[in-house]
Amino acid sequence: MQVTLRQARRERGLTQLQLAELVGVSRQLIQAIEAGKRTPSLGVASRLSSVLGLPMEAIASATMAHHRANREVQEVAEKGGETSVPGSVQRTGGRDEAERLAG
Repeated sequence: MQVTLRQARRERGLTQLQLAELVGVSRQLIQAIEAGKRTPSLGVASRLSSVLGLPMEAIASATMAHHRANREVQEVAEKGGETSVPGSVQRTGGRDEAERLAG
């Protein structure tokens, strides 16, 4: 099973703000990366890898999984159709469940 950045951060007992300070970026950027709205630069990905103790491949894989899931939901929403993501996740914004499904 693929580990998400949010899971890795939480397992280490870090808040978004603490991780941001350790990596040298804003909390908003960490939130956007975790949500799949932004892709970390190579430098930020390298520092995330170092701070979280994850290989660079895991950082890239986690961010790409979010982008794929977000893109699927966005494409289907634009077409007005159904997605493979359960409705409860779509309605409630259940990010943890959406991450689990994307992994």
